[in-house]
This record gives sequence, C-alpha cells and structure tokens, in this order.
Amino acid sequence: MANYKDTITKAFDQAHLYDQYARVQKISAQKLVTNIKKNFNKKFPPQTILEIGCGTGFLTQHLLRAFPEARIVASDISPKMLKRAQEKFGDAHTRLSYRVLDGETIQTNDRYDLICSNFTFQWFQNLEKGLVNCVSLLNPNGCLVFSTLTRSSFLEWQEIFIRNNVNNLFSHYPSFEALQAIYINGSSSQWKRETLIDLTMDGLNFFKELKRIGAGTLHDHSSPVKVGSLKHVIKEFNKEYQYTTYEIAIGLFKHFPCKGFFVTGTDTEVGKTFAASCLVKALKAVYWKPIQTGLNCDHGDSITVKQLTRCSDTQIIPPCIELAAPLSPEEAAKQDSQTIDIHTVQFPNYGSDSPIIVEGAGGILVPLSFNYYMIDLMKKFNLPVILVSRTSLGTINHTLMSLQILRQNGLQIAGVILNGTLDPSNKKAIESHGRINIIAEFEHFDTITPTIIDRCAKKLASEWVNQLMA
Repeated sequence: MANYKDTITKAFDQAHLYDQYARVQKISAQKLVTNIKKNFNKKFPPQTILEIGCGTGFLTQHLLRAFPEARIVASDISPKMLKRAQEKFGDAHTRLSYRVLDGETIQTNDRYDLICSNFTFQWFQNLEKGLVNCVSLLNPNGCLVFSTLTRSSFLEWQEIFIRNNVNNLFSHYPSFEALQAIYINGSSSQWKRETLIDLTMDGLNFFKELKRIGAGTLHDHSSPVKVGSLKHVIKEFNKEYQYTTYEIAIGLFKHFPCKGFFVTGTDTEVGKTFAASCLVKALKAVYWKPIQTGLNCDHGDSITVKQLTRCSDTQIIPPCIELAAPLSPEEAAKQDSQTIDIHTVQFPNYGSDSPIIVEGAGGILVPLSFNYYMIDLMKKFNLPVILVSRTSLGTINHTLMSLQILRQNGLQIAGVILNGTLDPSNKKAIESHGRINIIAEFEHFDTITPTIIDRCAKKLASEWVNQLMA
C-alpha cells in the first residue's frame, strides 16, 4: 500500500491541467513575492534561492523577474510536475536549476539566502519539524517565506460537514494563532494573513478541480467520507453558497546571524587587528577578514591574528578578496585590475558553534566600489559592531561621528574599545555624548606579543562579554 508521500507524488504527477485550474495558487504566488521583496534590502537581494514545491512555476516566474542575479533551485516532490516547469522555462535561464526533493525532509550541505514556497507546506505531516529543517538551511540573515492554508479556509464546506455530522475534510489545517505560536530557535518570525474568495458555482466541480491540480488527496490526518454523505454535502453547498473562502497565512522566519562581532575603526591603523586578536583570544572565536589589502607590504592580518592568539588553523577563515596595495579596497582593487563585487562576499559557513570576529578594512565609510562602502558589508552581515577608537586628541569627534553613522544605518553597537595612552576625560566624553559603553581601554604597546594579547584578553572576558554572548 502506497504511503502518504507516494500518494501525493502520484496525484501531482497526474495533474496535467494544473495551470488551467490553479487560480488561487496564481494569486497567492503574486502576494507571496510581494512580501518576499519587502523583506530584502534592495542593495542586498538574495543570491541563492531554493523554491520548495515549485509546481509548474507560478512563483518561479516571479522570482526570476524580482531577483535577476540570483541562482534559483526550483524543486518539487513530483518529477512530472518539475518536468512541466522545466518545459515551460526551457533553457533560457542558466541560473535556474531543478531538483526533485521532499521539502519537508531536505538533506543537503547547501545554504540559501532565501527559501520560499507557495501552497506546499499544508501537505507537511509535521509542519513545525519541517520549518525547523528549512531554517537550518538558511545563511545568516537568510529568510524562509511561504504561504499555507489556515483552519479558516473552506469555512462554507466546514459548516456543512459539521452540521451534517460528516467527517470534516478540512479540519487538519492549523489555526492562524497556532501558526503564530511556532517558535524556532535562532530565528525571528512574522505572520500575516490574506483572505481570497474563489467563485464555486458547483460543489462537484470544486472537488473535480482539486483532483485536476493534484490537491484531491486526503491529508494524512483526514478520514475519508462515504460517497453518499459527500453527495449530500455537495447538494447543500450548491443551495447555500456560490463561493469558497481561502485564508492564506504568509509566514516569514529570519535566521539570526551567528554569535560574534564586526570590528571596525574610526580610521586606519587605529588598532582593529589588535582588538580583534584580543576578542578571538577572550571568546575562543573564529577570525575572518573578508577583504585584505596591503599584501605587498606584510603577510596580512589573518596571519598576524593567528600568531598573536596562537589559535588553530581552523579558527582562521581566509579572506574572500586579497589585494596587494596598502590602499582603500576600491583603489587597491583598481591597481590589481579588479572591481569588488560586494554580492560575492558571502558569510562563511564555518561549521562551528564558536562566535566569529569579522574585521573590516579601514573605517566604516571606506569605499569598496562605486556606491558601496564598508558599512554596506556591515549591514549585510548584521553582526553587533565594536568600534575601535584612539585615545588621543580628535578622538571625540571621530568616535561620535562614527557612532552616529552606525546608528543611522540601523546597526547594533556592542561598544567601543579605546587604544592608546589613557585619557579619562576623552573616555568620559565618549561615554556621555555617545551614549555608549567603553568595553575596554588598552594602553599603547611598542611591540605586541602573544603574552600581551593574553593579558588584554582577560580584560574582555568580563561580565559584559559573557552576558552578550550567552
């Protein structure tokens, strides 16, 4: 005897008239892509997308238009349904690939900026478990956005089923409130609902159309209805109603960035790498400098941090971009006949629960390329920011301006580290006018050694750090 998922697969394999009768699915796909676009920064659209239950491509076509640079994997549990989608789009989109899979139990090492699905998750046997699995496949700050049916769908039919004491074929859908209550560790959630009315002139045609689009299979939690009872229900429906209500829940789960900090400075040579080394040591963290310049002058900050912290090779993630000249990333790239594409700088999946310390290049408004600055990379990764400042004359102005820009861009500021000769008055002014905590003050060292890093790291292993990393 075929199991539930095999039955679903067979039903959708046979849904040759899906495009003709899936009216509500078409409307829902339009609404879903509108919500998807609202939840992505225009500067940082998703680069990798997995669509679950693509069917014949209603949502896929919207995704192709909305995100013209993204690599999209269109998937479906039904091989024949997937083939219909492939025939519809042909070979015109080289960034579109196809995969047969069960969206409820995906097993892959791939990670995505966006996972989305239209009218598929109501077929899951364990919705919450399926959602947890999907969220686990997201990149940091990635989104899971989907539409599904709620218990307030098919109210007209449900009323007649209940009145006639007949098994309610639509009782298995969760309530909107139950969906809102779903909590997935490591993510935030938002829900909204849409009500659609589909004209249903004849109840028998309603069930025939469900079968034609592959949706006539009884849910795993539903009990069958005797033919005579169903005929009676249809007869009453035809007398009382000429429409069917669909309540669609649109769910969004956003994956939190992993634990860690983005270390930036008020300007260059302010001590970012020194501060980053102390943080790596104090937190037993992983270190990553996405963009490294100045390699024709020294061996780079990754090697410096490794030597100063005496950490393992696995705690150092190589840069995405390495440039020779000790200049701003934009200018150094020009000298190497390159252009920095910020979209190719993807957050690493380093396979560890350790926090990560990400060190920027230069200050927050250092240009990376035309119209893109270091702060755009900070916004993309969305880690709490630690600002490293000098203690000398001029630091108040530089620090307060940097704090203001970070706040204007919606970034969370974890605190400030001061490097240099101790100056209590400057510290007090920055704390007061900047409304910020000074995490640590480090005196000036002519030579920095692993022993000095060990000593300074102990200052950071404070109650403040422990609370923030909990």
